[in-house]
Amino acid sequence: MKTKIPSMKKPFLTFTALFILFLSGINSVKAQSPLDNFTYQIVYRTTSIDTAVFDSLCTRLCKITLTDTSVISKIHVKIGTAENAGDILNQTFLFDVNSGLPNGISYQRNGYAIILGLLNTYKADVYYYELKMEDQNGNLSQAHQWN
Repeated sequence: MKTKIPSMKKPFLTFTALFILFLSGINSVKAQSPLDNFTYQIVYRTTSIDTAVFDSLCTRLCKITLTDTSVISKIHVKIGTAENAGDILNQTFLFDVNSGLPNGISYQRNGYAIILGLLNTYKADVYYYELKMEDQNGNLSQAHQWN
């Protein structure tokens, strides 16, 4: 036997169902901040001719790709021996400033691409990386982590 829903309750049930769907979607639809629109990768530039040797000294480079450069004022980089640690390097780069950096640290930008020279280390060393962007008002992006 089928239960028949009175015709006056149908609009109410339809509205209620749509309202619940709307509310459940509010948390899942968030506008992404322009600060969070970046990707990065860590690459190694070896100083040795033999790139297959894991105990070769190399420079760790951070290659960042931005989608918008107008809001970035600083780039925060942490390198650590554990997640969220900055015991190896904790460096803040001023956007578009490539002078006055510590020895072994470098900054280059070409359009939306930034290359940070982070440190010289052995290729076999395993570290955790974290990057955050900061705008002119001191707002920080979400942490982008890599290991």
